[in-house]
Amino acid sequence: MKNVIKTLEIKNFKSIKQLKLDCGRVNVFIGEPNTGKSNILEALGLLSYICYGSPASLSSFVRFENFDDLFYDRNLDESMKIGFVLLSGEHGSLEVSYKDMRFKGSFKGRLNGRDIDTSVFEFDFEDSRDKTSLNELSLFKFYRFIVKSVFERPESDFLLPPHGDNLFSLLMGSKDIKSLASQILNQFGLKLVFNRVEKRIEVLKQYEDVFILFPYSLVSETIQRIIFYLAAIKSNKDSVLVFEEPEAHAFPFYTKYLAERIALDENNQYFISTHNPYLLCPIIEKAKSVRVFLTYLRGYRTKVKPLSKADLEKVLDLDLDVFFKIKELLGESKNDSR
Repeated sequence: MKNVIKTLEIKNFKSIKQLKLDCGRVNVFIGEPNTGKSNILEALGLLSYICYGSPASLSSFVRFENFDDLFYDRNLDESMKIGFVLLSGEHGSLEVSYKDMRFKGSFKGRLNGRDIDTSVFEFDFEDSRDKTSLNELSLFKFYRFIVKSVFERPESDFLLPPHGDNLFSLLMGSKDIKSLASQILNQFGLKLVFNRVEKRIEVLKQYEDVFILFPYSLVSETIQRIIFYLAAIKSNKDSVLVFEEPEAHAFPFYTKYLAERIALDENNQYFISTHNPYLLCPIIEKAKSVRVFLTYLRGYRTKVKPLSKADLEKVLDLDLDVFFKIKELLGESKNDSR
């Protein structure tokens, strides 16, 4: 893998005034709610948007109502910056500033052996948007699961960020991924069906001598989620994959299974947030290069504590109770104030 982030730096983005992270192959963010885990991931989502988003799709990568929500304390006097250095030494930095009543994003760096210095988007408060895609940022792939039945995009190389709009074509074109999805559904007596005219995934079940067809969107969300994230893992190589709470609404068995697939996949780098020990502990146990970051707030600013080897051993000892002991990992008592 050449596309591995060595260091990630974020300034003036949402609740983050300034953070600099030394990254591993698998990076997991834990912490209490509203401490900025999602904001760290969405900083990477903004880089993914530059390559994969349309002008109107930014809210699929980053949560906001008005564009100034993306700036720390909505302070437009200071630029927002998201920078990274890869293990290869190549690097890049996105800077977003407010000038002449417009939000202007520019990217500088060196990627794929090419020096880059270009404008990537301009937005205003009236929702007028202008965006240029930058293929050099194709390594950043931010995924956020939503329930879908129709998948209209025809590309079949890898699952498209953020919502997998090409899952139909990917399953049709990849024997391995189709087999994975079929194995999961077969456990429940279900079969995949592909409606090629409407680009719709459907599911077939048999009751006595009757075959019944129903939309894929009506299948258990656990099953849809596991297929979505397995498709992302299996279809990508040499990429930075960003998953926000991939275990949400999932049965523990499949959460643990997903964690093990992430831990053992050496073809991609991961940035993940979680509140689930069934995802966290298997990753710590099985991944060769894992960094766990504990997020917390100080003065309404997101801060991060990288967990040491001793901390990780404590996490494994705590097992299912780890998320009840966050303050202990942070070195606080239950009565400490923020």
